[in-house]
Amino acid sequence: MKWWLVLLLAGCDQLFGFTEVPPPNGDASDAHDAAPAGTWSVLAPGTQHVCGLDIAGYLACAGQDAAGGNTTVPTRMGDPSKTWSAVSSGPTHSCGILGGAVYCWGTNTYGELTGTPGADAMSPQLVPLPIMSYTQVGAGGFHSCALGIDTSVTCWGNSQQVGGTAGIHVMPGTTFQSLSVGYDHSCAIDRNGGVWCWGGNNHSQIEPCFPGPCEVDTPVNVYFNGNPAIAVSAGGEATCAIIGSNGAGEVWCRGSGRLLTGGGNDQQGVQMTQGEDWTAVAVGGDTVCAMRGGEAFCWGRVSAGGIGDGVLTEYVASQAATFGIPAATLAVTPGGPGVENACVVANGDASCWGPPATPMPVPPPPG
Repeated sequence: MKWWLVLLLAGCDQLFGFTEVPPPNGDASDAHDAAPAGTWSVLAPGTQHVCGLDIAGYLACAGQDAAGGNTTVPTRMGDPSKTWSAVSSGPTHSCGILGGAVYCWGTNTYGELTGTPGADAMSPQLVPLPIMSYTQVGAGGFHSCALGIDTSVTCWGNSQQVGGTAGIHVMPGTTFQSLSVGYDHSCAIDRNGGVWCWGGNNHSQIEPCFPGPCEVDTPVNVYFNGNPAIAVSAGGEATCAIIGSNGAGEVWCRGSGRLLTGGGNDQQGVQMTQGEDWTAVAVGGDTVCAMRGGEAFCWGRVSAGGIGDGVLTEYVASQAATFGIPAATLAVTPGGPGVENACVVANGDASCWGPPATPMPVPPPPG
């Protein structure tokens, strides 16, 4: 099976079995790596692990922590005969959707797996959520959220990230059509294109907060430029959205000045890109990636090659992000101290980049 043809390693820079892709400049050892063709539909990178769905919908993970142990090959998770509809990875845990139900695995310090703090889990654990079917799920730093078929959003995990108290919470307010879970805050888009966010707000990534911290317990309407959003991404210290219509628009962000402008005060809303042809955005701790014309472009304060161009340390403004990587889907680790991993997939081909990791012993596959 194609799972076993791709030898994945958590840090993305040593994806065994991937083909090294030379960068346009800088240190060739930090180039992004490309997987064999026709294998993946989506990859979800964490800090020390990667999870993904192949083109048939089978789920596998590799790496440490949330990979189900220390594995250097992609190991199928749960029942290896069943297919999944979604997967998302935070720094140390992951969640997925199987038959409409939500399952999570990895670290469980704050109850980010099932709503109750406890032992870590090396296999998917069913989350006892209030309705039967969910369409989107997100794994953050120490919390998780899912979008229900009834347009409600439910979150669980760290109390400061899910409504001020521990446990499983249906977020109050409006109904939603899409969801993004960041390191310590989350965002969703309503059916009119309004952006709503809640959770950590130390860098005014949700609303003005001087001085921080300034936790937001319930969803509040987030302002960018006053126009509807078609996509949103909650990262580590910033929130970015595609503002436009008909599936494309401009990239606008708010949050950490360190990330968005290279320094200075936190930003209340700044247009990051020129043109109205951007279709997707993904925010990490130090990197923002956005997609247009079948390519992903990344910028920000980079460590370990976070924008995929092979340069180990730099700051790249959005207008200077000229190194495009073929992409149909993109994902960036939503944040964490000193780590930035990113993956894109186009026509089954996967490319990942970020800091290296150490190979670990390979356990037998489940089942």
